[in-house]
Formats: sequence, C-alpha cells, structure tokens
Amino acid sequence: MRSQHRIRIALGTVAAATLVAVLAVGPAQAAPAARTAAPSALGGVRIVKIFFDSPGPDNRSNASLNSEWVMIKNVTRVRKVITGWTLHDLTIHRYTFPVTIISPGAALRVHTGFGVKNPFNRFWGSKTYIWNNTGDRATLRNARGVIVSRCSYRKADDPVKTC
Repeated sequence: MRSQHRIRIALGTVAAATLVAVLAVGPAQAAPAARTAAPSALGGVRIVKIFFDSPGPDNRSNASLNSEWVMIKNVTRVRKVITGWTLHDLTIHRYTFPVTIISPGAALRVHTGFGVKNPFNRFWGSKTYIWNNTGDRATLRNARGVIVSRCSYRKADDPVKTC
C-alpha cells in the first residue's frame, strides 16, 4: 500500500513538473508569433497601389497631377486614425495627413494636385509631379516617425504598381 502511495505522489510530482514546464515554455513559443504580428501593431495601414504615370502628356494640369496617386488601405477590422502620419517619396516631397480616419477595410487615395478632401481622397496640393515615372519609393510613417509601409517601383511597372 505504501509503495502505491509513493507511486501516486511521484506521478503527481511529475505531472506538476510537466505543467510548470509547459507553462514556462508557452510564453517563449508565443513570442515569435507576436513578432510576426508586429507590422499590424504598427498601424494596420498599408500602401497598396501607386499610379505614378498619369495618362497623357505631363502638362502639369490639375487633372494630370491628380491622376497620379498613392492608395493606402486599412487592412484591419477596426477604424484607424492616421492624423499626423506622413507619406513621402525618395526626395523631399512629404505629405502630412490632416485629421483622417480610415474605416475598416477602406482605402484612401492621396492625389498629387489640388482638390476637396473626402473620406476616400486626400490632395497633396502640389503644382509639380511627385512620383517619378522612372522609379521611386513611397514610404508611410506613423505620427512617431516609425515606418509602417513601403512600396518601390520601376519604369517596368508602368503606369501603376500594386504593392
């Protein structure tokens, strides 16, 4: 009887030790998954398309300038506030988002020229082209300056790059 009692105690100790080991290892295994999910944690907003070569001649008309745009999308199931975020090219062109909220799954275009903003369009207000026809890179940063999304293109992607 005592030997059965000792066996039960030993089995209980082994079971408890196994449970402690599983609990100790569990969070360490969960950490890589959290790293994978980190880009969503950075914003959940992505550059999804760049229309960099507006149709027709580059005559700097507002219609031609506004045919050049970058589309960003909220890839989450919650609304995203991107007020103060920036979009920029490889040189000095930088657009800062005014008060802007993107609904879950919605997309927003940032046009180069002038226009009236609405929930689906923003306007850079530039009188010159932003996106080079030969190649460039769009970078989206959150209000703290952390890169959230990037998309590069080259002439071979003419006239639009899906990111």
